[in-house]
Amino acid sequence: MSKKTPLEAIKINVDGESYEILLKREDLNVTGSHKIRGIYEQVLAHIDDGRRNFVISSSGNSAIAGAYVVDRLNQTTTQRPINLDIFISPRISSAKLSKLRNYVNPAHTTVHIEAKTISHAHMFATEHGSTLLRGSTDKYATKGYENIAVEIYDEFPYKKYGEIPALFIPVSSGTTTVGIYDGFAKIHIEYREFRIPALHIVQTTRVYTIAESIDPEFDRAVGATKTSIVDSIVDKVAHRKKEVLAAVVATGGRGWVMDDRAVSEVRNMIRQEDLDEIISSGEHLSTSHEGALAIAGFVRAVRTAKNPERLNGSVILMTGGI
Repeated sequence: MSKKTPLEAIKINVDGESYEILLKREDLNVTGSHKIRGIYEQVLAHIDDGRRNFVISSSGNSAIAGAYVVDRLNQTTTQRPINLDIFISPRISSAKLSKLRNYVNPAHTTVHIEAKTISHAHMFATEHGSTLLRGSTDKYATKGYENIAVEIYDEFPYKKYGEIPALFIPVSSGTTTVGIYDGFAKIHIEYREFRIPALHIVQTTRVYTIAESIDPEFDRAVGATKTSIVDSIVDKVAHRKKEVLAAVVATGGRGWVMDDRAVSEVRNMIRQEDLDEIISSGEHLSTSHEGALAIAGFVRAVRTAKNPERLNGSVILMTGGI
């Protein structure tokens, strides 16, 4: 149900030096974000287990993907309907809410606007015997993201760069990171000469639960903030923390905690660049705050690296969303 997305090169200027990065354009995926990959495989797996009623709490993008998936599956199923209850915060952006409502089929999907989305979703699922689609704890949640690794492996221009030097990923729960690592690990088992790229995880000064332990320059006492413009990075519990850290350490990556100033700097940088001649898909690059967060992590990595030229050709996961 998701689609293969392009890997496109752009050049950015960091302190007077030009670097080429490759954007994994998940913003061009169905529903506009990478979440469609995980949600689709997650729902299918639970359907195979005999489940038909689902609940999800979301800051927006997972809810949008869930509504789309359930609507499409109900169009093709010959069995009893698949139902979805979505819990979102009243603080959801108007753009996300509008997009969500475009995909909601009220015959099978109900939207609940609640201040405490996670706890209310848990209670609802328990009371109604529904399956909670929580990426951070569901054993099926990572599977769909393995294909991101496969596509990067297939599309990367090895003749130009040699190995894939690094992959920068904006991280909330870490579910996507675990899935991508698993995908690369399976490739490595089949092709032993393939080196898994260094996985760099990027979080915000509001949500830094995973990255702070591998970002020695971040001190929560002086750097933590109560808000962030990257409103899709929300998981402060981080059930997958050990899995994510193990993947980062195993690949020689790092964690980066970025503030709003750094994210805004990247968004301004991309607005000022003339990318129309660079983007081969012909699709305009509209960088979400989450995508800009990942690029900000790359910029900081370049500024702190002893040999920054080795980061040329790094892949940035443009997760999409609004």
